[in-house]
Amino acid sequence: MGDGAISKTQGPPPPATLATAKDVLDSALRVGLAMSPRALAEKALAEAQQPPPTNLTQSPIANTVAKTLAPTPPTQGTNRPESFPFSAGANGQLSPVGDFKRFLALPDPTEKTLASSRPMLFDYMHTGQFGEFAGDQGVAIRYIVFAPPPGVPIKGVINLVQGTRESMAKYAEFLFNLRDLRAQGYVIATMDHRGQGFSGKEFPDRLHIENRQQLIDDEIKFREILVQHFGAQVPYTAIGHSLGAAVAAREVEQHPDHYRSLILLAPMLNMQTGHTDTVEKLAAVAFEADHLLTHLQTDVLGQASAHERAPGETAYNPALPFDGNGRTHSRARFAFAEQTYRDFPDTQIDGITRQWFAEGVKLGREVQTQQASNLSLAHTHILLAKEDSYVENHNTVQLADRLELRRTYWPSKHELLHAPDDVRTHVMNYLRQVITGQL
Repeated sequence: MGDGAISKTQGPPPPATLATAKDVLDSALRVGLAMSPRALAEKALAEAQQPPPTNLTQSPIANTVAKTLAPTPPTQGTNRPESFPFSAGANGQLSPVGDFKRFLALPDPTEKTLASSRPMLFDYMHTGQFGEFAGDQGVAIRYIVFAPPPGVPIKGVINLVQGTRESMAKYAEFLFNLRDLRAQGYVIATMDHRGQGFSGKEFPDRLHIENRQQLIDDEIKFREILVQHFGAQVPYTAIGHSLGAAVAAREVEQHPDHYRSLILLAPMLNMQTGHTDTVEKLAAVAFEADHLLTHLQTDVLGQASAHERAPGETAYNPALPFDGNGRTHSRARFAFAEQTYRDFPDTQIDGITRQWFAEGVKLGREVQTQQASNLSLAHTHILLAKEDSYVENHNTVQLADRLELRRTYWPSKHELLHAPDDVRTHVMNYLRQVITGQL
């Protein structure tokens, strides 16, 4: 029996002991053990034969099977934004453009005015052009494009590649901030990743992907649509946040000619797990032993395990508290994002699946190991958050130094584009300089 293989002659553990083996896989997916794939497999099987914990009343797998998946009901409220006409731009087309000239003279929102500016920001979003295309397995990928006024030559294309659980609606302020560049000839665009935002979902309450390349291929297809409408000769800039930074980096590694400039904001190359470096080597198991994970999921736990929520992931909380959050120090921008989830129930996510977590770990590892040198072919800028509790900066710094990429640290939590005004203003100025070729 080769490394990572599980003997089928032993058979699966009885149902009452599944939870113990499931806990082992939870650990393997979440943080990992400093042991070989074979040793991990043997440990899983050995512990699966032990009696279940005394406080266990029912297998979590049974609970999952019995659970009825019902979408969260829409939140009622005043001034709820209108839905977006994605179907008007079906099959990679664009819905009619709106006139945005009246917005040019309006001031940018601040933390003090953001809440009252909310209706105006979503009015501005409706001046964009909407569309959708079919991604891998027919999943509907939906997007928004803010094109310059008719007759204004195209100077460049800016593609915002979003992070986990995000949507274009969450970035309403950011998209509004770039309206002056739009007027000057820049195209600003973003799409919602499969499984989140307004795009299609395999499960209504969980963020799931089958493999990480799907995320990259969706972005490649989106860029093809942008090229179809705005040409390939102008400079393209990708701004990726967190997961989106890893996706954008892998696209550039696979296709170095896709973007002239690449801006990576708090890139998700290594997830924070809250454990020691030794224990965090568990993530390597998910990357190094695809075959082991497959055997554990099918032979020990059953295929449904890959679709369950990852350990520590909880149901959507419509009243998520600001205190203790790892996203931002800005109470106003935190509240704006949470209100956006309530206004658009389709964007609410109960958490990521174990498969998504494993693929996310592998994605970050690949950025560091697969064709990484191609990142130096683009003008790559890495912006790191000093107080990041979601991603580990150490390996990103090592990658940047090895490839001599420009990196900067910012006094912020994970979400740099949703930071307080005193930080966000400088981040936005930095992005503008990169977009316009000044950096």
